[in-house]
Amino acid sequence: MTSSSNDDNILRISKHLLLSSPPGQFDVILSDLLIILSEKQKSLLDSNWIQQVQTEYESRSGKSILRTAATNNNNNNNTNENDDDCENANEGDANDDVVLPSSSSGTTTTEMERSLEEQMKKYLETYYSSKGVTSNVQITTTTTSGDGSSSTFIILLYAERIQLPQYHAGSWLARYTITLSPNLKRTMDGTVLLHAHTFENGNVQMTSKTTLGPITVDPPPLSSTSTSTAAHGIVETIQAWEEDHVVTPLREAYDSLGSGVLKKLRRVMPVTRTKFDWNVASHRLHKGIGIGIEQNK
Repeated sequence: MTSSSNDDNILRISKHLLLSSPPGQFDVILSDLLIILSEKQKSLLDSNWIQQVQTEYESRSGKSILRTAATNNNNNNNTNENDDDCENANEGDANDDVVLPSSSSGTTTTEMERSLEEQMKKYLETYYSSKGVTSNVQITTTTTSGDGSSSTFIILLYAERIQLPQYHAGSWLARYTITLSPNLKRTMDGTVLLHAHTFENGNVQMTSKTTLGPITVDPPPLSSTSTSTAAHGIVETIQAWEEDHVVTPLREAYDSLGSGVLKKLRRVMPVTRTKFDWNVASHRLHKGIGIGIEQNK
């Protein structure tokens, strides 16, 4: 194998490991990589390469949504005051309010985006404000019909709770697509991606993908035809989807597990209760000593 192809393999494997990082642990995986790689191999992972991979990781995982606007993290302020042992791994991203980015063309679209922003902000404050949770929503708009009469809204909702000192972390990424006709008849679909990680005396990860819809909802009565009413209906559908098709099934699955099932899933540590030593030089020395002993027999 040539040196160039070997370098390509190092970069490919390193990128795969970094893109597979559990929520809030990109830097942890990177740190482990830099320990096990040789000095020459580490030089391949320059700052520009790391920045590109991290950008791709945040885009795939949804964490980039937190960086595009201020985040809803009032609860983290309470965490700092009441629980010194709980440290949020993304403390620097925290702000007091949710700021929802918008891009619009046309008065109706602007009004709809404004109504969606208001309703989604309330939704986050109600359901994504638990202690230690950081969350944000991003809304974008595109025109779908040739005459510009129908618009498609894409709602991206991301939330995470990173508690590394307590050995657990998790993220929630939801994408909802809503197409509105001029009379406010709407078609909706969505997906929710969950990623949870716990690593107290072990290493267990869970990923879940739920597909929602599509559904078509007739326009409201003429007496209540307004962007505010339509936005409220959209958020009500999102709430029902997340509760009935994501949260409830997960809760039922968890309740159906025996008390010892999750414990059995944990990777058993050595009897020494010490983690694996990633010191490559040490392992090479031990291997060399073993070979020398065999040769002298």
